[in-house]
Amino acid sequence: MADAWSKPYQVVVEVENKECKMLKKFAALGLLNLKVVDLRSSGKGSVKHLVELDLDQVKHVSSKLGGLERIEKADRPRETGNVV
Repeated sequence: MADAWSKPYQVVVEVENKECKMLKKFAALGLLNLKVVDLRSSGKGSVKHLVELDLDQVKHVSSKLGGLERIEKADRPRETGNVV
């Protein structure tokens, strides 16, 4: 039994909250499977979601929302201030 603690395991927990507004918004865009990396709630009762999307999902959402121009710009290195 002691060996079980030293071996790495991958665990997937699937939670479906049919009342979650963010999941409804993603589903309306055609994304039904999401990888939620982090959830944070505030004292006001709102919940912030950190969701990991693969490139195909990003392109799909972008096409629904109006194009890839913003994504392609984000791929370019950002300009920074003066480097000394």
